Amino acid sequence: MRTAEGVGGPVPREPEEAVAKAAEERTAYRSLEELLQALGDESDRVRKEAAKELGKRGGPGVERALEPLLDDYNPEVRRAVVNALRDIGGTAAVRILKDALKKGDWEHRGNVAVALRELGWRAEQNEEGALYCILTGEWEELAAMGSRASRPLISVLQSCCDENMRERAAQALGRIADPATLDAVIEALKDIHPRVRKSAARALGEMGRRKAVEPLISTLEDTDEQVRREAVEALVRTGPVAMQPLVAALKEERPALRVRAAEVIGRFYQSREMEPLVNAFLVSLLKEGDVWSRARTATILGEIGEPWVIGPLIEALYFFNVREAAHKALVRIGEPAVPPLISALHHRHIAVRRAAADVLREIGDERAVNPLLSALKDRDWEVREAARAALAAIERRGKGKEGITDQAIL
Repeated sequence: MRTAEGVGGPVPREPEEAVAKAAEERTAYRSLEELLQALGDESDRVRKEAAKELGKRGGPGVERALEPLLDDYNPEVRRAVVNALRDIGGTAAVRILKDALKKGDWEHRGNVAVALRELGWRAEQNEEGALYCILTGEWEELAAMGSRASRPLISVLQSCCDENMRERAAQALGRIADPATLDAVIEALKDIHPRVRKSAARALGEMGRRKAVEPLISTLEDTDEQVRREAVEALVRTGPVAMQPLVAALKEERPALRVRAAEVIGRFYQSREMEPLVNAFLVSLLKEGDVWSRARTATILGEIGEPWVIGPLIEALYFFNVREAAHKALVRIGEPAVPPLISALHHRHIAVRRAAADVLREIGDERAVNPLLSALKDRDWEVREAARAALAAIERRGKGKEGITDQAIL
């Protein structure tokens, strides 16, 4: 038994069951007029029991009298009023409950939606209907409503305390792909719950809008691995409009961001349609800007070491100011770069052919021997000298055929 401090010491309080029974007794035998008056009682239990009793009895003006209590501060009173209106039924009760869908906390509005469903009310294809579908969990119906469902879904995403509902709202917004909801979904990338952030990232990928690219790139550094994975997939789905910001992200000081941006670019490179675009952007990055940033870009590409960086690095061998950094990057990549470097021995630019031979010299792979022997016939003497030096280095390492130095001299 709970007690309260009073004059002369603790004063016993009645058990909650006794309080509830007393409240029921105060309402059970009252007239309709007395029950309507009891709706304004200062006791929460009396208001609750009065609403329950009115739901059983009904009567003229009861629905209108119950309506203000849908905003009662006590959730039990609100629930009792919803149930009472459901029990009374009729046009007036349905109208009041429909209005209540748009007010109060989401749990209360969910109770209202369930009451409407039990009354046989069917939603129309409008905002009110969309809100009803959200509250009753009929998420698949929302896609058919299109942009008419956007505002209720945004409301859930921004104000509902249930992360499950926020997650489902983000998913639904992705399927609808209404451009007007883009800002709200971008903001959801900062949600406290990773499942909501993950769904927001997926939705942005389905929307495929340029405005979402930078927020998604920032999400590549999310603390949750699944969110990061979804951001990668979203950027891949976004397509070519993500290419330039991703390439720019390779210049960032944060290594983790560079690595994940590179992962997305690598996914693009696997597409035959996207490969030329990837190469164009990377070559542009290597030949534009100040010398330091270009050299640093080449160094970063060497650290990434994926096959898709090799072609742009070979093209960068043409540029004097970035050639040394590109050379070191290709040497760092090593054996995977050998076949493209062999092909570069036939490049249209003399500088690239010569630099390719220099890189092959440092890598020292025996696969380059015959191509280098062929390069001894190059029309440019600098390319021929670079090929001779490469062949000699490979022979010294014992990776080439015996006597290739003699062939080089001849």
